Amino acid sequence: MIYDHFCAGTNKLEIKKTLDYLKIMGFKGVILIYSREIPAMPVEALIELEPLTQDEDIDIWRDGNVKTLDMVEPGDYVGIK
Repeated sequence: MIYDHFCAGTNKLEIKKTLDYLKIMGFKGVILIYSREIPAMPVEALIELEPLTQDEDIDIWRDGNVKTLDMVEPGDYVGIK
């Protein structure tokens, strides 16, 4: 329940389904915020990962936020972090 409240989904279809459900419950709008998570793994595995460049990180952040903007409907908000 708590996770569903904070994570609307991992793709556009899942997010649309969650937003429709929240609006059926009576919410007039939602706040969408793009977030990126990495899978939990041992510290040793993290050390072995190839780090992203700063430009790659910025590109991923920008693209995620643009996709989030595409899901906003009237009455909704977008949070940028």
